[in-house]
Amino acid sequence: MVASYELTQWIRSGRGLLPVQVPMMLGAGEVAYAVSSAQVLQRTAETVNYQHSSMFAFGRPAFMVGAFAANAMMNRSARQRAERAAAAQWRWRDSGHLFLTNQRLALQGSLSWADFWFGALRSVNTDHLSLMMYLDGCPPTALRCPSPGWWYVALHWLIYGSVPSISVPADLLERAAAIRDAANGNVLERPRPTEG
Repeated sequence: MVASYELTQWIRSGRGLLPVQVPMMLGAGEVAYAVSSAQVLQRTAETVNYQHSSMFAFGRPAFMVGAFAANAMMNRSARQRAERAAAAQWRWRDSGHLFLTNQRLALQGSLSWADFWFGALRSVNTDHLSLMMYLDGCPPTALRCPSPGWWYVALHWLIYGSVPSISVPADLLERAAAIRDAANGNVLERPRPTEG
């Protein structure tokens, strides 16, 4: 959240994203701006098979009724497990290195390469855990990456030429600054605003 706010302020001050070198081929006029690790998830339903069991029972009528009832319960339980597993849900698809350019998001995954071209992007937002994308011809796609809010602001700026409104509680900004100061060896306490 703090990273997205800071990037918003950076861009609004007239500065843009800084180009970075990336280990991938870029097209004519394409510039890379960020690299991160990421996981790709898609919200899909799937077909799940389950074993339907049949049984033959011989013996007394009470035994046969009990055996058939137990078999029906086992089949119903297996069908319900398969229905839950097949229902639409977020499913892991790949993980690897995510690249942001002025034309696309690209994932060099462990299973395949995926390009998410801005022209196919219909909507983008963040749930503070992932960058949520809705692309033409694809199921809803989530990119789990560090600081998804930063990626959301960067994408918004690259695609629309503006930055979204980001509000961050003041105490969160102060805590982030204190952590950064401590990491940089500056242990002086920041002055706190006085009331009144």
